[in-house]
Formats: sequence, structure tokens, C-alpha cells
Amino acid sequence: MTILSQLYLSIYNSNQEALPEIDKDHHPLTEILKEVLTEQKEVLERLLLYLEERTFLFEDVKEPITILYHNFDILKSTFHAYERSVKWTNEDKTKKIERLSPIVSDMKKNLEKAGDELEKSYGFETIQFVVPSFYLSKIR
Repeated sequence: MTILSQLYLSIYNSNQEALPEIDKDHHPLTEILKEVLTEQKEVLERLLLYLEERTFLFEDVKEPITILYHNFDILKSTFHAYERSVKWTNEDKTKKIERLSPIVSDMKKNLEKAGDELEKSYGFETIQFVVPSFYLSKIR
């Protein structure tokens, strides 16, 4: 298994940990989180299938990777809005936030590592419109 496969598998595992946690909640923002996590799961499943193949073209994985990064931006901002909402309204969901926060952080770290790995493998010119620059260590 390649480093890239391991990173995306780790993101997939984080997704599988977060999705049931979010699914139990009926907050308006968690409805968005459910949709985003479900889409993320589907994209990761498709991406992991491509990465299992020994020979694949970057063009084959370009779309799912692009979707994954943009999807995470929505996930991150919505999760932070949910976190603020729970704190403002003093809802009894702080334990849920404490469980989900490290999962979201781990996803981000793995996306950053994957971005660096993609840049190393394919070059900045190839990935510059696929991986947002703030996920690349040269830019951060």
C-alpha cells in the first residue's frame, strides 16, 4: 500500500468514525455535515479503488481528489459553525464536539500530508489546480 493510499484510508477511517456520531444529532448544521461526510465517504471509496491499481493516471484521480479537498473545506467550516452554535446555546453536546474535533483535525493533517505527497509525486504544476495551496507545506 502506498503512502497516498494509507493517508486516504486514514481519512476514510476518520470519516467512518465521524459519520455515526453526526448521524445521531438533529441540529440543522449536522444535516449539512451528514451530507458532506456522506459525499466524502463515496469519493474516498472511489479514490481508494483507483489507488489500489498499480497503474493509474493522475487524470483518473484528479476529480475525486479535487472534490475531496473542496468537500473538506465545507466540512471544516460547517463543523466550526456547529461547534460555536453548541457553545453559544449551551447545548448538552460538548462531549460530542470533544470527540469530533480531533477527528476533523486528523482529516486536515492527512489531507496536508497527501497534498505534499501528491506534489512530490506529480509536481506542483500538475496538482496546483487540484490541491488548494494552503494544504501544501511550501505555501503554509
